[in-house]
Amino acid sequence: MRETLQQHSFLVGAVLGIGGLSLALLGAGLQPRRVAVVLAAVAAAGGFYLLFRSGPTAASAAAVARAVGSGRPVLVEVYSDF
Repeated sequence: MRETLQQHSFLVGAVLGIGGLSLALLGAGLQPRRVAVVLAAVAAAGGFYLLFRSGPTAASAAAVARAVGSGRPVLVEVYSDF
């Protein structure tokens, strides 16, 4: 559970934030402007997630060898719990 929250903390925060915004704005009544604000927040959060998500995190040994041998700078990051 903890790993899921760490990996998807933006999504958890966005759902909680938009849920709170929805309760605050739409709790007083359903008005077109309030609905538009909530929809804009959903669209902004979705756009932010799509623009700033990271790509694949694991590469095969062959992919690393191709990138290193191509003559351009490469950052190789290695992580281990041990």
